[in-house]
Amino acid sequence: MKKLLLGIGFLILLSLFSTNAFAWHCEYDDDCIDSCTNGHFEKGFCDKNGPGDYESGCYWIHQPEKDYLCQSTTTTITTLPPIPPVPGQVCYIIVTVVDDDTSIPLQGATVKLDASNPQTTPSDGTVYYYYVSPVNQYHTISASKSGYESDSKQVYCKCGQTHYITLKLEKEQPTQCILDIYTYDDDCHGSLETKIYVDGKYKGENDHIAVTVDEGTHIVEAMKDCYHSESKTVSCNGGEIETVNLYLEECNDCDCDDDYEIKVYNVDTDPSSVDKGDDIEIEGKVKLIQAPSGDHDITVKWYIDGDLIKRKTYSLEEGESKVVSYTYDTDDLDNGYHTAKIKAIVDDESDSDTQEFYVKEHEDYEDYEIDVGYISLDNTHPNLGDILSGSVPIELEEAEDLPAYIDVRLYIDNHLEYTDSIKYYHLQEKTYQFSIDLDHYSEGEHIIEIKAIVDGVSDSSERDFTIESNGVYLDGNEHCLSYYRMWNKENLIPGKDSEIYVKILNCGYKTEPYVKVRLNAFGHNYDKYIGSLDPYESREITFIVQVPEDASGQTTFYGKVWNSYTQNIKQKDFVIYNSIPFIEIEDEYKAKTCRTNKITFTIRNNGHVEGIFNLTLIGDASSWITGLPESVQIKPHQKHDITLYADIPCDTEPDVYPFKIIVMNGDEIVGSSQLRVVRGFTWNWPTGWTIRGRIMSCCKIIIIILLIVLVMLWLYWKAYRIRKTPI
Repeated sequence: MKKLLLGIGFLILLSLFSTNAFAWHCEYDDDCIDSCTNGHFEKGFCDKNGPGDYESGCYWIHQPEKDYLCQSTTTTITTLPPIPPVPGQVCYIIVTVVDDDTSIPLQGATVKLDASNPQTTPSDGTVYYYYVSPVNQYHTISASKSGYESDSKQVYCKCGQTHYITLKLEKEQPTQCILDIYTYDDDCHGSLETKIYVDGKYKGENDHIAVTVDEGTHIVEAMKDCYHSESKTVSCNGGEIETVNLYLEECNDCDCDDDYEIKVYNVDTDPSSVDKGDDIEIEGKVKLIQAPSGDHDITVKWYIDGDLIKRKTYSLEEGESKVVSYTYDTDDLDNGYHTAKIKAIVDDESDSDTQEFYVKEHEDYEDYEIDVGYISLDNTHPNLGDILSGSVPIELEEAEDLPAYIDVRLYIDNHLEYTDSIKYYHLQEKTYQFSIDLDHYSEGEHIIEIKAIVDGVSDSSERDFTIESNGVYLDGNEHCLSYYRMWNKENLIPGKDSEIYVKILNCGYKTEPYVKVRLNAFGHNYDKYIGSLDPYESREITFIVQVPEDASGQTTFYGKVWNSYTQNIKQKDFVIYNSIPFIEIEDEYKAKTCRTNKITFTIRNNGHVEGIFNLTLIGDASSWITGLPESVQIKPHQKHDITLYADIPCDTEPDVYPFKIIVMNGDEIVGSSQLRVVRGFTWNWPTGWTIRGRIMSCCKIIIIILLIVLVMLWLYWKAYRIRKTPI
């Protein structure tokens, strides 16, 4: 009995281990090997599900000894995107675009075949050109992307071939540099707070300041009362940081009267009575009555009911005044009277002024009523080519709903010149200002009409004006206007207003009357009338330009200065500084049921400015995943690691469940991945076992356990009998 049971157990163990000693067997298909071979890629069949259960396809097969039997412990098999067979009279070209420094695939690059057939690279940086013809000649593949140098390669296209091309794009070299400026006392070499200028432009008052400038040569100057000014000429290349040290010598014979006097006056609110939740403008005037020579920083503060709501710094000289204003949302104010105050501070001196205003509940009206007032013109007899400027009051007297948008239409001689829109938060009168280029109108009398429309209700106003002859245009250099310079102090950022500065110069011997200046930015004209310029007189003008939210790369601004006698034009390229998101996420994450699984990925900012990126999660697996923040803020060239948690229900069927992380910042970047869900409590079966094989193995293990139990019982019974046998 004992020998019989031991024999049965030995046979069961032998069959258990001999049955599962198979490995994956890969057989190659020689007929189609040319259409798939590239490095270690092979076309063939693999018995992935057990002997005799073949599955064909294109696989990556890593075989150290390059034989036809690949053990599962040394074999890596990855399914590639299906590539159709190449017909004889064409070729295939597969292009991957990567960053030259990091070799990371570039998403959003534009790839062209022979300067046409453009395609945009997805997250893996790869595009496909099937059925390329004609064959047996060279074709050019090129790739480009904003912020990168372009790259191209020529491919000789033979019949039936597949070419794998990698284009490496180098990042463009920066065209700006940084001047790192320090100012010291020449006597003791200690830090000295001074007013710092770069190329004649005031940059701030401090003992250290960093200024971003265009590469090239610049003049840095430091000034301080009771000190001699000091300047240096420095040069820097794109991407460099140039340190500039300035030492100022104390002036013994200078006028060092440090007395200051400042005045705040004419503080007012517009409107004086406002509906709760509407905006109110707090405006006043600040005058620097007495101060040492030079510019001085004036700190202006706005208060409501004693609470500070805004702070801003202005630069004024002695005797100079400035209109200061701030618009405040009254949504957090209670009904009733409130006090607005403006306070100005220079050195240790300050002054303030106040004004009361009233906040009331919003009133509802059942209809709309508007009134267009008298049209005021700056010149009722302009010349040909002049810019006609004017204004008109438009009052919203009744409104069914607020805020209300009033459409404004401007006509000349019944011809629609342009349309605009004004937003009214409450019932009030607003002054609408306009300017019209008269280049394409003839001499003589004309009629200007302004019509306001809201919800089918309209009102209009008309006014006559006469266009005069230009007079005689003079030759020679007696009349001369120059659009001398165009520049900006801060980077252009999408969705934000930017100040563009221009300098206009009278470069002739005559006084130039009726001078007009234009800046064309992002397809929009900004016009200003600056009056007359004396010979050799210059004028600096500031334009507030709205940078579109979708702006990127490089843009060209156009400028024009003119009057009836002469004109001059200028153009300059400006760089749009964007924040550019890039997501690094695994193609697949393994997740177990009945457990909390971690998912980690990274978002990078490959742009030039700090960006806020909004995040969204979608897909079949999104209901299980938590921990995704609504947004992340990332500095330029920095990364942010994010950890998510996937709680997989216990009854989830093992399968692949896709999900996507969408990153929004103007453009939309998508990171695609998937969860491969497996059972949370399973044996780690050897690779290659079929489901039937696993069930059979379970049965065998159970039989072995039962056999061991029977043997132990038999041994215990035998020992018991020996103890009972009398000696």
